[in-house]
Amino acid sequence: DMDTGLLVAEPTLENGELADFRFLEANNPAKSVFGADIVGKTIATLLPPHVLPLWQQRYRTVYATGAPERWLEQCGRGRFYDTALT
Repeated sequence: DMDTGLLVAEPTLENGELADFRFLEANNPAKSVFGADIVGKTIATLLPPHVLPLWQQRYRTVYATGAPERWLEQCGRGRFYDTALT
């Protein structure tokens, strides 16, 4: 049983500029983190406003450079999320 969340996302463009990322696939552990069916939704519609700018910047950086990024983040109640973007 896989307990690691896995998401597949694609960039969304507005007027030729990167605007957001839409989730195309998500396994059950990833869905449980967000508490919703996230397929078809964007980062901007799923993340709380206080973390959204940081996540958007990370996604944009990886998209622009092609270089993977990984970070560990505490999200309250003793929960930590080890996140990797490629």
